[in-house]
Amino acid sequence: MITREGSIAGKLKYALSIGAVVALGVVLGLIGAEVYARIMESGDQPWLEPWAFWLTQPPPYRDAPYFSREFLSESHDSFKPPMVYLDSHLATAQDFRGRWVNVIDHNRVTVGQPKKFKNRIIMVGSSTLFSVHVPDEFTIASQLQKLLNFRYPETYAVINLSVPSINSNQVYMLVRSIQKIDDGDIIITYSGPDIYDGLVRGNMIGSHFGAKNTADTIPVIARRIYIEHLLPLAPWLASVRRLQRWNYTRLPAHIEEPATANALADLASRLYAWNILKSAYHVHSLGGVFFYFASPSIFDLKQQSAYKKYLITNPLLTPPGTVEAYSIGSSYFGRTIDVTKGLGIKYIDDFSNFAGEFANKEIFLDAFHVNHDGNIFMAHAIFDRLVAEEFGSHQSHVDMSQAVKRLGALPAPPIIPAASAGDYTLYSSGPQVIAVPRVLGHVWWKDLPLERLPGVVAGNSVDEVVSRLTKKPQ
Repeated sequence: MITREGSIAGKLKYALSIGAVVALGVVLGLIGAEVYARIMESGDQPWLEPWAFWLTQPPPYRDAPYFSREFLSESHDSFKPPMVYLDSHLATAQDFRGRWVNVIDHNRVTVGQPKKFKNRIIMVGSSTLFSVHVPDEFTIASQLQKLLNFRYPETYAVINLSVPSINSNQVYMLVRSIQKIDDGDIIITYSGPDIYDGLVRGNMIGSHFGAKNTADTIPVIARRIYIEHLLPLAPWLASVRRLQRWNYTRLPAHIEEPATANALADLASRLYAWNILKSAYHVHSLGGVFFYFASPSIFDLKQQSAYKKYLITNPLLTPPGTVEAYSIGSSYFGRTIDVTKGLGIKYIDDFSNFAGEFANKEIFLDAFHVNHDGNIFMAHAIFDRLVAEEFGSHQSHVDMSQAVKRLGALPAPPIIPAASAGDYTLYSSGPQVIAVPRVLGHVWWKDLPLERLPGVVAGNSVDEVVSRLTKKPQ
């Protein structure tokens, strides 16, 4: 006869045996995953983060007379987050004094500036112009100054007003901060299309504002578990390193969704064109001359060597989604750039000799930044164009009324007052209320499919939209 106690003991024994089998299965599974991860890891090409990679003295630094561990250490130390004015989105470089890199009064130092000069050439741009990867004498601004001093002594002083990691919106803010322009002064903006900030990061207003990145789709709890509990085990467990490797190569969700990516490319390209037009309008209104030079990237080279392929495939050097963003965005940006050219903007992006000059010579340190040879080439290209254009002496002003017709801009929908929605701006659009992530800026395009933009939430009332926002996974 089976007693109640015996029945309970039997069930407990059975449960423990099942638990032991499950635990053994889990342990064996983890061991198997670790073995598999170690096998896969043996064939992986190691990924180095930027500064560690540059310390290996890759090909662009092989013949650099300034290359040393000390130079890279100073370069790293000078790469400070910019000073940011949150009310205007304006960002300026922090001052720095060193042997190779100097920033004084928020301007990267231009070597060879004459004490006496007639006009200024103010160069405004992002990290490709700031050129933290080379000493002061090898920036584009310093090399342009060298050419001007030889051909036109005591005529022009080149000023390098650039800030690392900013987009065209912040470049426009820098141009707008120039309030005194004398007759004959030239403002040059030097930057690439907003493909990285606009498409990869889903950020139109620019970097350094603390706003949430719409490209980040991993829930907060999962990120916390990954960062606090798994990453510390990476030095010992190959399986954790494989997870880390997967996280590095993960594409932003909006890049993987074609409709969203195309809507974002449409918005980013139009905002880019408008920032160029507004910059030109500001300069012309003060009596200055305006040129826009598009900085080349590694994607402008048709043939990719093994070295260039490493730069592109290393996610620590080229963020995941960048290649896809260029593929998606090139046609959109091409169209809006053609509009700016048609409106009279001196937008120069045809550096026909660039690909041939560097087909067999490595100048790229990552997908966007070049060494001293690349900067010298660009300085010559800019100088030659300025001379050919007679330094803009016959430049006509941009017609903003035609710009509105060509780009299809409309006034921004009214912002709903006293509506609290965190990192979202609430707009009234017809019968609907639309919440747009702040990083997307003001969305005012007549034919833009708002619902396809990442993070946009629509509803019939403020309460409905706010309720949906609070229920979104963080």
